[in-house]
Parts: sequence; structure tokens; C-alpha cells
Amino acid sequence: MKNVFNAIAVSFAIISTPALADGNDMMALTPAQSAQMKAEREAAQARYATTTADEKAALRKSAQQKRLADLNAMERSNQADDMGRYMSY
Repeated sequence: MKNVFNAIAVSFAIISTPALADGNDMMALTPAQSAQMKAEREAAQARYATTTADEKAALRKSAQQKRLADLNAMERSNQADDMGRYMSY
């Protein structure tokens, strides 16, 4: 009887281990992908550095509006008090 329980426990451990590991689907970037992403980031930073103050304010405002649109109803009701500091400009 004891061997049956041990066999069940071992089989459960073997079967459930891959199921627990399924959440890890992150793959490391290749050096080429990493270099491409770094170049894209540096290009975006260069474009942002050349924008005027009015354009930067418009970018911030549109990003804030996008974040508000992405909130669900619960998050929106909880953020209502905090949004004054972001929308004051």
C-alpha cells in the first residue's frame, strides 16, 4: 500500500513539473536582435531630443490619454483622484 502511494506521488510530481514550467516563455534575445533594438531606442531618443517644448507637451498629453483609455473601470475609478496632477498642464 505504501508503494502505491509513493508511485502515485512520484507520477504526480513528474506530470505536474512541466505544467508548472509552462509560464516561462521568455526567450533571450540574439545579439542581432539586441543590436537592432538598441539602435531603434537610440534613434527614438535622438528624435525626441530634437522636438520642441510644445511637441513634447503634446506627446506627454497623448500618452496620458492613451493610458487613461487603457484602464478598466475599476482602475479608472481608483485613479480619478490621482489624475489631477497629470492633467494640470
